[in-house]
Amino acid sequence: MKILKFVRSDSGFTLIEAILSLFTLAFILSFLPMLIKFFHTDDVIYDLDYDLFVIELMETYQDSEAVSTNSGQSMINFTTKSKNVSYRLNNNRVIKSIDGTGFITMLFNVDAFIITESEHSIQLEIIGGQIGNETYSFKK
Repeated sequence: MKILKFVRSDSGFTLIEAILSLFTLAFILSFLPMLIKFFHTDDVIYDLDYDLFVIELMETYQDSEAVSTNSGQSMINFTTKSKNVSYRLNNNRVIKSIDGTGFITMLFNVDAFIITESEHSIQLEIIGGQIGNETYSFKK
């Protein structure tokens, strides 16, 4: 019968014990953001942005019927059946415009966006801090 007496006991945590355990938990969890920042680097985010930009650029090129540049060679244009998609550098950002209206920021921290046009192709060179130096060639 002693076992039943122990199980049916009404004793539990006191209010002070509950407050102290919550305070201890809050104190330990307050160091969590500092630990995440210490062990985490932002390189993955920049690589992901650049990878998404390259995928978008290649899909636009594959869907296009013609590739051209503007007269100052500061913008590359891809003409598809239904729209004209252009990419240009504006305030260290690569901007995508559709039919000359609006813009979508595709890349940040780009130092140079160099377009070189030859008889059969157009080369696009992108130079940036996190990106490095990348060159793409598009057949006209």
